[in-house]
Amino acid sequence: MQVTTVAQITQLKDQILGQLLKKGLTSSEAEDVFQSSMVKAIESFDSIKNPEKLENWFRVVVKNKVQDVFRARAKDKKTEKELLTEAKIHEAEQPEKLLCQCVKGLVSQLKEDQRKPLEEIFFEEKSTKQVAKDLGVTENVLKVRVHRAKKKLREELEKNCGLKSVQDAEDCEC
Repeated sequence: MQVTTVAQITQLKDQILGQLLKKGLTSSEAEDVFQSSMVKAIESFDSIKNPEKLENWFRVVVKNKVQDVFRARAKDKKTEKELLTEAKIHEAEQPEKLLCQCVKGLVSQLKEDQRKPLEEIFFEEKSTKQVAKDLGVTENVLKVRVHRAKKKLREELEKNCGLKSVQDAEDCEC
């Protein structure tokens, strides 16, 4: 490529970069588009039949590079959307999240008669009937213990984590 041709294109740089920014490209994307277009111009100059139309040809190259950037963005957004969808599907396939680590820590600090029923019912997913039988108490007594344990847990969550309920604790980091 001749030096005058490079100078011609370089003179257009500020104007083209401004147009690229107006089209919604970031400054780094605009610089990348301009530089890759410049490389294409240098590589293809010998095949250009009419050097007087270099500016128009270069603008077409820039336009095509911009389209490539927008296509890549769309692909990235699609990929991001697919990842979010997969995460939601994966989350739905897992057993329901019940408690985060800080809640598990708080449960372990409960009295034995409150902790054990909570762990067996919510972590081990046993039925209240089975847990009552294992502990040698009636279901009503078990339900009272679970109720008291949940109340105590709520109080501790609010005190330690600033949360109002166990459901709020799914993503806590206290």
